[in-house]
Amino acid sequence: MAVLLWVEQEFPDGTRHTVPHLYPTGRVVIRAERERAERLDGFLRRRMPEIREELAGLGLLETNTLPKWHALGQRLSFADDPEIVSPQDRDSGLVWLAVRQHCPAELLPRGEEPLTPQRLAEKLAALESQRRLGKKHDHFERCYKLGKFALKDVDWLAWSDFDAFLESPGLERDRRIFPLLRQHVKALGRRVTRAEFRAVCKRLREDIPTKRRERDTTEMSEADLARLVEHAVAEAIPDRRKGS
Repeated sequence: MAVLLWVEQEFPDGTRHTVPHLYPTGRVVIRAERERAERLDGFLRRRMPEIREELAGLGLLETNTLPKWHALGQRLSFADDPEIVSPQDRDSGLVWLAVRQHCPAELLPRGEEPLTPQRLAEKLAALESQRRLGKKHDHFERCYKLGKFALKDVDWLAWSDFDAFLESPGLERDRRIFPLLRQHVKALGRRVTRAEFRAVCKRLREDIPTKRRERDTTEMSEADLARLVEHAVAEAIPDRRKGS
């Protein structure tokens, strides 16, 4: 599939103008794909500023906390509407590139510059930068995944902790693991540090069996998986003293 990007281009007379550009390049884009890309572009041009105002109304706009990115993620659920976004563009991560170019600066990760037509032109001109465009594991994909949970089910984490969890596809793949993690970490009676949570995820990755080069828990019973998670938390956070 394809998304529409707005790129600065130099014309023969030396002037520079912003022009629409279908991405990725290198193949024929059929009319239906072009029309969907144009509809998505128009939708994002309207919707992303609206989301900014909604988060401002919630008092979250100037923060860098999990509630902010959760609220953003809930509002990125339009990626599940096939009338707006093709499933292929969502699953490949291409949609997040389209989102990024219309995203107000306050909704970008802290320290990241807006993706202006000039910057896009520079990235498209550099082969290595072009390879990174429209890939999975984008900041907005992480927010989108966070928004799938109720806030009460993730508020025991910091944003960096959820990010660490998503760095482990084998953990994310089995939807039973996250609620078990929540149960055993909350049982500690205190907030875990970033280093502790990363240690738990690392221990889990080591304990989960590998199948076809992927961590695989599909054949594990609920009881065995619960014991594995409990053991990982105990090993990674050996004190386990409430309130420590």
